[in-house]
Parts: sequence; C-alpha cells; structure tokens
Amino acid sequence: FANTSLLWAFYQIHPLLMAGRADIWRMAVLWRYGGVYLDADSALRKPLSQTLHGEDRMVLAAERNVYHNPFHPNESLSEVIATNHFGKYILVQWCMVSEPYHPILTRFLEYVVHAVRQQFMKKIFFKDDITGPSRLLCTTGPRMFSTAVYEEIRVNPDVSFRNGDFNYAALSAKFKAFQT
Repeated sequence: FANTSLLWAFYQIHPLLMAGRADIWRMAVLWRYGGVYLDADSALRKPLSQTLHGEDRMVLAAERNVYHNPFHPNESLSEVIATNHFGKYILVQWCMVSEPYHPILTRFLEYVVHAVRQQFMKKIFFKDDITGPSRLLCTTGPRMFSTAVYEEIRVNPDVSFRNGDFNYAALSAKFKAFQT
C-alpha cells in the first residue's frame, strides 16, 4: 500500500484514535490476502470447519444496532431494509471472513479514503484534533462498513457473500463470542 491514497488516509487519523487506523489495517489486509478476522477479545464457539462453507467468498454478521446511512442521513429505514440482507442492523467488523480482493472490501476502502478526504478538507478530527472519536464510526467504523456493504449489494446484486447470522453472546464487557 506504499504511495497510495489508502496509506495517506491511514496517516491522517490521529495516532490516539487507533481504532480508526485498526479499521483500515484490518480491511486492507483482508482485501489483499483474504482470510478470517476475529478481534483479540473474541473467541469461536465452534471450529471454523463447522462454521464456513466451501463456497463462501465473504461471511458477515450484523449486530443489534440500527443502521443509518452516514452519506444520506434522511434515507428511510424501509429503503435500507429493502436493499439488503441484514434487515435494519449495522454489520460487525470484529468478525468476518473474506476472499482476497472482494468487491465489498474494495468499496469500503474507497469510501474510507473519500470520507477521510472530506474530513481532511474540513480539518475535522484529523492531525491535531482528537476530540471527535464518534465521527470515526462514520469514517472507518461499522457504519461506514455497513454503508459499503449495502451499496455494493445495491449496485452489484450478484456480489458473492453470505449472512453468517452469527448468534454471538457478550460474555463480559471485554469478551465477545459467536456461534452459528
């Protein structure tokens, strides 16, 4: 990713907002190499061999937080639900499976660069301003990821992915787990 707009976007995020940098890193590595991503404070309740199917190209899951499009805040929830497979919910970033160069990840990374450019032009929370971490949710976090997924599905209805419909249970404030 040397000399790319993605690397530029990565370094525009203040080092104290490492979650934003981690969001970019996670998706960039999955985009380039593919694989399984699971946060360090999470665990599998079943072996991957029982969770994944041979034809899986991408497996995603939603959490129970309601989704709102950061690009179109007035978009009705019925419009969102009509165009996606996850109902009205935000998709998780702490657990996912992807093949390399998946178009959903490509769209997400493009959206992140676009959002960082927009924020950079307004001088919001980048470089020296660390007061706006909630904006990170709309720039690199689950909201932006959900937007990229929903938009890719809308534009490319044949995109290959599966709703893992992971039924995860919070075991404590710092530990997540899921099962299928």
